[in-house]
Amino acid sequence: MAERLLLISYIDGFYRVEPRMLSQGIFITDGPLAVYGPAAPMKSKFLDYWSQLCGAMDQRDIAPPLLVGIEKSGRFVDHARVIERHIPDGHVMMLDTPYVNRYVTNQKPEHYYGRDEFYGRRFIYKTSSGEILVVTVPRVPGGRPYERPIRDSNGDFIRVPSEKYECYPTLRATLETLDLMQTQLYPNAVIPVALAHSASSLPLGTGRSVLTLLAQRSLGMPQDSVGLSRFKPPKYR
Repeated sequence: MAERLLLISYIDGFYRVEPRMLSQGIFITDGPLAVYGPAAPMKSKFLDYWSQLCGAMDQRDIAPPLLVGIEKSGRFVDHARVIERHIPDGHVMMLDTPYVNRYVTNQKPEHYYGRDEFYGRRFIYKTSSGEILVVTVPRVPGGRPYERPIRDSNGDFIRVPSEKYECYPTLRATLETLDLMQTQLYPNAVIPVALAHSASSLPLGTGRSVLTLLAQRSLGMPQDSVGLSRFKPPKYR
């Protein structure tokens, strides 16, 4: 939640200071545009804020910013790797809800997937270099990214509004931007996410020393960042 709220504060700060600069930027989150668990009701607040932001910027004749979440693991990433040979380079695939229920989450076709958690819709994008990205992008100017599946009079599923590409006018620009940010540091990665991980993570040696010191302090042991080799256990009689 702290990450999600920080993202909103950055977006809102740009809007209040210089909204035209906001429209020239891309905001990337590590993970899907979703809120899980007890905080899931916050999803509707994010949707409301995004709708108000897009409406306010439209009144000023300013395009909305690019907002995207990128996943590196999970069911959808695993599924994307299975089907990637069927997606040409430079193409994007939208997964409708019946498809998700049948092939990814193993639910009944009528299951209302994504109702409570998502404020962006998942897409599978195969970059120009053949890498696979699972991304979530919000609707513009707003609205639920997932809706309850609907059948026609013949019993066939029909596309609901959230499953039409017209609802995601920022999708093309978002994917083209990500295409320019690819990196070979990690599989299926983009530079901003890789840099964020590098800046926030502890190197292996430093992390070991920090955890060792914390453990020694908690146990009342002599603090030695090098290790436990100098510590002599007490003798019991």
